[in-house]
Amino acid sequence: MLAQPVAAAFTHSRRSASTSLRWESLYRRIVCITDVVLITLSMWGSRRLLSGSLTPGVRGPILGTVTGAALVAALLTRRSWEMPVLGQGAEEYRRLGSAVAMAVAVMGLAGLAAQLPDLRPWVFAVLPATGLVLAVSRQLLRSACMPGESAPAAWCRSSQQDPSTKSPT
Repeated sequence: MLAQPVAAAFTHSRRSASTSLRWESLYRRIVCITDVVLITLSMWGSRRLLSGSLTPGVRGPILGTVTGAALVAALLTRRSWEMPVLGQGAEEYRRLGSAVAMAVAVMGLAGLAAQLPDLRPWVFAVLPATGLVLAVSRQLLRSACMPGESAPAAWCRSSQQDPSTKSPT
């Protein structure tokens, strides 16, 4: 008699854990893809804005590519895309800010060591602006996709449903 409610509770917790895991893996993929796309667009747009005025010649595309790669490497190094961190508020933004600060420091020191004054706008304007865009995009993704938040997006809501409990239509 007691075994049935215990078994039902265990089945429910296992079901909700698998639903949570599916949601988290989808959210991680979405955040990673969004971050890389936004970094690429930011570097491309900044390269277009800076071409001709501050970084003439071949250096503009090279600096944009290196800056974008440094930011992606910093995000990987600071583990900003780990599953336990994504969606956790302060820790997620702390790692994102730390990764942007790391990329700024690395690129600033590299520009100083190589005596590249053309790198200054990338270090002091483009990287911080890209970090701000990434933080805003993560906030928008969290508000659109997190369970329990207001107005979740349809693609996140569909991933949260357990296939065994779908309502008949």
